[in-house]
Amino acid sequence: VEVALSIKVMAVIVAARFLEALYRGAMAGLQRQVQLNVLGASLATLRNVGAVAVLAWGAPTLVAFMYFQAAMSMLSLLVFAMVTHSALPRTTEPAHFDSAALARVRGFMGGMFGISVLALLLTQVDKLLLSRLLPLEGFGVYMLAAAVAGVLSMLIGPVSSAFYPRLVQLVAEGETPTLIRTYHGSAQLVAVFTAPVLMLLMLQPAGIVYAWSGDAGLAARVAPVLAPLALGTYLNGLMHMPYHLQLAHGWTSLTLKTNLVAVALLVPAILWLVPLYGGVAAAWIWVALNAGYVAVAVQLMHRRLLQTEQRRWYLEAVLLPTLAAAAAAAVCLPLQPAADAGRWVWVAFLLLMGGATLLAAMAGSSTIRARAVAQLVRLAAVR
Repeated sequence: VEVALSIKVMAVIVAARFLEALYRGAMAGLQRQVQLNVLGASLATLRNVGAVAVLAWGAPTLVAFMYFQAAMSMLSLLVFAMVTHSALPRTTEPAHFDSAALARVRGFMGGMFGISVLALLLTQVDKLLLSRLLPLEGFGVYMLAAAVAGVLSMLIGPVSSAFYPRLVQLVAEGETPTLIRTYHGSAQLVAVFTAPVLMLLMLQPAGIVYAWSGDAGLAARVAPVLAPLALGTYLNGLMHMPYHLQLAHGWTSLTLKTNLVAVALLVPAILWLVPLYGGVAAAWIWVALNAGYVAVAVQLMHRRLLQTEQRRWYLEAVLLPTLAAAAAAAVCLPLQPAADAGRWVWVAFLLLMGGATLLAAMAGSSTIRARAVAQLVRLAAVR
């Protein structure tokens, strides 16, 4: 009975979260990201702290926990609804359901649905197949490496989510010069945030895992898989801003077709190579697929959108920040500790290398470098 009741309450939570996501999307579209993040963090803190309080000092049961989560979901829905409606432009027309508005974007919605399904396959089918093709230990090593490489995606998401509504606005207003600046600036930010992490994960994969786990044997097993997975995830991240530029123009067919080709290549490649070479083969397949995106899909996109900006994207958003970070990493390599050094020695070295590569990547970004120089000039003028 308790489990059945909890499942019913869970249905209420799911429904509330779905509606909440609509209001969150509206706030993001209105470019209220700071307000959205403040509210999200505050409500998440209240949700988690309150759940602990309910279980510790209230009723330590599954039903009590689910009821509290349902109450918090309804509160979150109410808060986001009120804030969103207060941010919407004022109008004298009453709100009503407009089926014609949905009809106008049905092609875009269909394309997004297809992209979402194929993206889910691309990111999950390797794990599904590897669970069958690899022994348990090998699959565990791959999953750990994938989780660590996933840090790169966590860094990319906030940047792309923040800039996407701005790209949509600039496309709608026809502000092409500003659109170009925003596109290149956001693409450079992605590279600046991720290139230093890429250097750490590619050049020091064993050190990263050892500093985290303290298990040298585990680090040695994970490192060969982690390095290529990090490279593939980095290449995938570079595609976020070109992808959002396509969506800002309402163009979904290119990504839909490239994802379809990628899925068609991914599955047979895994079935063929993984039994021969193990989990590291799946990691290098991931690299090959995303290298294809960067080499082919970006060129196809720029033939239609921002036709004169392809070379600049490759140079300023990819090569310069990445090469600058790589140069800083090379300078730090002679300071690398011995393999049997203590964990805290490795932590200190990784922090040093991470800081150096971050500063170098920032210096390699024309957008960030220009802003830094302008800030220094203003400070000097004040003095």
